[in-house]
Order: sequence, then C-alpha cells, then structure tokens
Amino acid sequence: MLKLREIDIEVLKEISDYNYNIEDSIATSKEILEEIMNENSHNSCEFESNNWRIFHNTSNTALNFDFNKISENITFIPRFNNQYKKEFLIVIKCWVASLLNILDIYSVHRYMRYLKRIIKVSEGFNPIENSINATKEYILKIEKNEKHSAFITCIGVINFLDYYNDIDKNETYTKLFFNLKQELGTSYNVRTLPPPKDVFLFDKIVNDYFKSLDRNSYEYIFYFPIYLWWNITNIIPLRPFEFCGIERSRLPKKEGKFYIKLPRSTAKGVKGKNKNRIQIIDTLMIPNHLGLDIEQYIDSTNQLGETKTLLSYNACRKAHEKLFDNKLMTKSHTSDSTIYTINDLFRLINKFYDDIVGLRYGYSVRPRKEQSNLAIINKDTKFDITDRISPGDTRHFAFLNLMRQGYNPIEIARMGGHTKINSQYHYHQHKEFLIDIDILKLMSKFSYESNFKQQNPNDNNSIMLKLTAQTTFDTTYSLIKDKFVRVIPESEESKNKLDIGVCTDPFQLCKVHDCMLCDYWKISASEYKEKKNTINQKAQGFYNNIEDIQSTINSIYSYIINECNKTADADEFNFETNRDLVLQSKQLSEAIDHYVRLMTMETRGVIIKNE
Repeated sequence: MLKLREIDIEVLKEISDYNYNIEDSIATSKEILEEIMNENSHNSCEFESNNWRIFHNTSNTALNFDFNKISENITFIPRFNNQYKKEFLIVIKCWVASLLNILDIYSVHRYMRYLKRIIKVSEGFNPIENSINATKEYILKIEKNEKHSAFITCIGVINFLDYYNDIDKNETYTKLFFNLKQELGTSYNVRTLPPPKDVFLFDKIVNDYFKSLDRNSYEYIFYFPIYLWWNITNIIPLRPFEFCGIERSRLPKKEGKFYIKLPRSTAKGVKGKNKNRIQIIDTLMIPNHLGLDIEQYIDSTNQLGETKTLLSYNACRKAHEKLFDNKLMTKSHTSDSTIYTINDLFRLINKFYDDIVGLRYGYSVRPRKEQSNLAIINKDTKFDITDRISPGDTRHFAFLNLMRQGYNPIEIARMGGHTKINSQYHYHQHKEFLIDIDILKLMSKFSYESNFKQQNPNDNNSIMLKLTAQTTFDTTYSLIKDKFVRVIPESEESKNKLDIGVCTDPFQLCKVHDCMLCDYWKISASEYKEKKNTINQKAQGFYNNIEDIQSTINSIYSYIINECNKTADADEFNFETNRDLVLQSKQLSEAIDHYVRLMTMETRGVIIKNE
C-alpha cells in the first residue's frame, strides 16, 4: 500500500511547462503516455480511455486516474454546451499527461483530485460573484484543517489556468488564487521562476558554448534548438508549442531585415470576441544574426531528413547517432517524425544541462526529479544550479523584458498572442526578477567580462566564477574580487582628494553627478575599509531608488490594464503615457547601473598597493 503524506507532494511552479493547443497537445500527451506504458507493461493509460492505471515507480501500488468523475462534474455545468464539455475533459487529460512528464505520479494524482473539486465548486471557473465567493470559502475551509493542502490546491489551479487560460479569459480566478496563496502565508519559498543566478549562468554558458562550435558540425546541429529557443523566446514571448511549430521555410525578408512567421492562426486565445480589439501579431522582425543562423541551419539539415517544422527532429536524431555511438534517441512512435515537438525540446534542454552545463563546464546541476521537492531544496544547497530552466520559462522572461524596456501593455499583449491585456497580471508578480538579472549581468561586465571560459578540470589556468546556491548579491562582488582585482599604482593616491576617495582626472571634466560613479574615481584600500559602511549605505540608497522607479512603472502598467478602453490616457497610442514608460525605463537602467558600480567598487576603484 502506497503511504505518502500530503507534505510529500511535489510543488508545481505556477508557470506551466506546457500550454494547451488543440492541434499539438493531444499528440504530445499520447507520446508521454506511450512512454509511460513502455516503462511498465502493467501500466494502462491510453489517452482515449477515461480510466488510467499507472504503477508508482518506488512501490508495487497502482494509482487510478478516473476521468469519469471529472466528466460527471463537467456534465452538470449548465453554461457549457455538449461540445465544450468534451473539449474541456480533453484539456484536463492533456494537463495531467504533461504533469506526468515532470512529477511523481502520486503528486499528479493529488493535483488532479484538487482540480476536480475546484471545477465542481467554481462551476467550471464561472466568473459570477456567487461562484467566486464559493471557491474562496472552500479554500479557506480547507485551510482550517490542512494549510498545506490549501496551498497546494492554489498552486495546482494557478498552473492549470496558465496551461489553459481560455477558461479564465479575464484572469478572475488567476487573481483569486494568487491572492489566496499569499494569504495562506506558507513557510515554503516557492519559486515561480528559476533563481536569477541560475538564469544568468545558463545565459553565459549558452553564449560561450555556441561560439566555440563549428556550425557544420553534428554537435552544433544537435544542440541548435537550444540556441534558437534561448535567443528567440527570450525576446519574443512564444508559447513552447508555437516555437516548436514554426514552419520549415525560408525566412521572409524586407529591406534587408529578417522576419519570422509564427504559428498563431489557431493558437489559444483566438476564440471568443476580442473586446479590446487587440490584433495578434504572427510575423515579427528578428535580429539579422539570428536570421543568418537559421538560414545556415536550414542549409545544413536539408539533407538529413524530411521535416515540416523549422527545427528538424530527423536531423537531431542523425546527429545523435553520430555523436553518441549510434545509440538511437528515445522517442515514442505516436508523433510524426517530420515534426519537432515540445517533448523533444524538453528532453534536449535536460541533456544540455547534464552534458554541457554539468560535464563540460563543471557546474553541479540539481537533478530534474528533485527540482520540485521543496524539503530537499530548503535543506540542501550543494548544487551550483538549483533550478533548470523549462521551455515555458523564457516566454515569461520575454514578457518581463518587454515591460522592462517600457513597451505599452497593449503592444506586449499583441506580441505575446494575447487578446486581453488582463493576461499580463501573471507577469507583474515577478517584477524584481529581471532587475536581479540585470544586476548580475552588469557585475559581470564591470568585473570579469573577458575572463569567462569553459571550465577544464585539468587546466589550473582556466577561470570561471562559481556562483553557488548560497551566493547573494552582497557576496558576489567579493567572489569577483578574489579572481580579477586590478593592481593600481600607489601614486594614484596623491591625486585630487575628495571627501571620499580621489579624482584621477587631471581636467576634472565631471560627466556624472556623483563622483563614486565616475571611472576616474578611486579610493585607497585603507580609506575604503574605513568608510565602507558609508559607501554601503549609499549603495542601499541606489537600490531603494531602483525599487521606487520599478514601483512607478508597475503603477503605470496597472493603470493602463485597468483603464484600457475607458480613458484616453490609457490608450495604446497616448503620447504622454508611452513617453512616461520610456523615461521610467531609462531611469531604471541608470539606477541599476549606479547601484552596480558601487557594488563592484572593490574590483573597479579600490587602489591596491604594489608589494
């Protein structure tokens, strides 16, 4: 008998690794389920069946996934017609299958059970007040008896609504469960996105790794989907199925610029009336270097097998055979081999972490199986990288990046394939994330930009900054200092003395309002030690300024989202509002730059006496 406590349930990210798309999700789900059946001959989980029986990996107990009970709940929802009732059940099956690909089956079983209860009490996420209040009361009632179960229910529902946001077009229930989760105040530190440190390191490794590869090599062809996914979906907010579904054709060009056409004609979100009249964009300009890279990839893989999608599964398979002693790639036969799927991307990302990030660059990476286990993560910090980035994470990075650059929410919605700007509510929860990434990137630029290279365990001269799981921004610059501090002649101390430090510019042509931000400003090691607290207080003041500017940006975004189509100054083309967004974005960049300059002072400005 399988005996696991509620506390042992793996915690989902609020962001779904998959997104529902009627053309692709059923095929992807069948692929996942067939692999599960191949793992154990006693497993029975055909997609068409309403009763799946799957054995737990570490016990001799089978769990039954009874979709008939969910179907019964859906049947009694009067606002759903018969066709939609059938479709909604298919959506839930696809969601459950996607979870089986990333979580322990016990956890998936519980999430399915919790979702079933919420569907019943909310009447299929009915946006009327009675249903909303009944749902809130239900969660608070669970909390009285088992706080953890209430919290897990909120996380599971948020993940489902991110997977299938057609059911919650106005984000009514998304907001409700976000707020309920916050009110529960769980002691768990749930990460919606990977830690900034992990994203920063992955970005560094991807850029460095692909620079070193021969573009005609099998290794480059095999891992090219990683390169394209990382560089495209970080700037264009694509759902994973949209990225994988980009068709195989020459990129359209106009006036020497490359454009990419996205498969959004039947993407989710197109059903129903578009009240905000937001025109979804399906053709976007991409950087020229990416366009050239894609064309080169097409030329290199045209002879490696037929493919309907831009990314070629057959090319990856043949490259895999050449690179790994002719071992075949594991893949179910339910999918067309001429189509590159999200499951292919998911597996490749994990392999890249294991073989490239781990073995080649020497970073320890938490196994995927442990990533959702908060009990392990909270107690164990031995891994350099605690969270692997998933295919859907970059879509959220892209949304945050567009917000960071001062784009209007309506324009962001158009680029992201949303017909409602309310959908951006989800991304406002992570406003500090991209700022932290920017801080790390600038620290890198100021301190060791030219020193990043592949880690060779046998090469003592090979240098790589190791940002471990325990690293904080307060200690990052100290780690950098140990490796890359510059020796500056003692004579610099005799230059123009200031209240703090010295000015080494003979003409003193001040270009900044604060001397400490100037490249000509230096400080002796002894004075730095003496006045370090004062300098740290100034740095904290700069960080407070960052938070104030970010708060202003968030207020502007919230105003536009709430007042869209109600007031003139919330219009997409309102000059004053768009100007304010751009100005605030510029001020945010400057504030981050100022903060980082003080945080990297030990490597940038402290005078070290020659010995």
